[in-house]
Amino acid sequence: MEGSSTQSSSLAALTLPGPTSILLGDSPLSPRQPSRTLAERVALPLCERIVAAPNTSTSLVPTVAPQNVEFHVVTLTSGVPLRTRVPITEPSEALEYLNHPFEQENDIEAFRLVDENDAGPDPFFPEEGQHPVPSPQHLLAEGDNGYLATVMWLRMRPSCMETLSKARSEWPTFTSRQWGSRLRASKPLMKVARRTSDRPLPDEEIEPYRNPLPREREHEVWELRIFHFRLSFEHLAYKLHPRITSETDATTRGNIWAEIRDRIRRAWGTGVSSYPSYLEPRYFDSDDDLVRLRHWFALARIMLEWNIRTDLAEDLHLAMRGYVTDAAERIRAVYVALYRNAFKNRDPHVFSLRLTV
Repeated sequence: MEGSSTQSSSLAALTLPGPTSILLGDSPLSPRQPSRTLAERVALPLCERIVAAPNTSTSLVPTVAPQNVEFHVVTLTSGVPLRTRVPITEPSEALEYLNHPFEQENDIEAFRLVDENDAGPDPFFPEEGQHPVPSPQHLLAEGDNGYLATVMWLRMRPSCMETLSKARSEWPTFTSRQWGSRLRASKPLMKVARRTSDRPLPDEEIEPYRNPLPREREHEVWELRIFHFRLSFEHLAYKLHPRITSETDATTRGNIWAEIRDRIRRAWGTGVSSYPSYLEPRYFDSDDDLVRLRHWFALARIMLEWNIRTDLAEDLHLAMRGYVTDAAERIRAVYVALYRNAFKNRDPHVFSLRLTV
């Protein structure tokens, strides 16, 4: 029994596993390593964006559930089965692992923008309807509209990523209509598109543009959607957190926000940076049930701190008790409801699953 107690108490130290064999850029747990800028990383061709990850294991953050470990099933006392590689076999340990507030642990680093630190600042968010990157819907449009928008986006992406490396107050933003105009094919590109029915267009005829690599369009769509989702979640937290809404002093508000901001970003998972990568570690779409739910539960805990309706809070509690098989979907639904209520019934971008890389 003493051994079981030791194993249970050690669960708090476990880091959520991800595919630690690949990371984009540099690990946030290795700040002394030379690093590329965000723009440099994202501008790399897709085939060069996979790099060997440094060993991020420490005594506080052990590597758990490596990908070569076989799955086993932990069945909660409610009867809900969870498929996992995490070295947990008891239902009580599984619930402890799921409900441990790892996002509050300062040992786990959270990515920060150039102007962000422990003291703030009071954040800047784009005005409603203004966006620093386009909606993925532009790239998903049917026929030539979506194809040519993707070609245009690949051309402008490096400069866009460069601006996203700056403070948010320096980000240029555009409406959805303006983004549609910016992604409309240029005259030289349209001239080639009208001259030939070949799709994709001949590479040699569209320079300095380029065609997307196989599945690159799918990757870009996912990255844009997740960027919108993460930014919107932070914005919603700022609007609904009572410690923020009750504070009138900007400096004090910035101090409060820094703590909230870092908790949110720890919930996204280690190995994640300010702009998403399709190849980043999988947490919210992990095939490991314990890993996936632990991150969704972190978002639920964060939302429970906000000013929200009693029925929505109860939905979050229900999702986290281990009695339902659709916990992640319930947490996602609460976020959507809160967003719509706060932003004039607009539909938010929400987390979407990645297909196998």
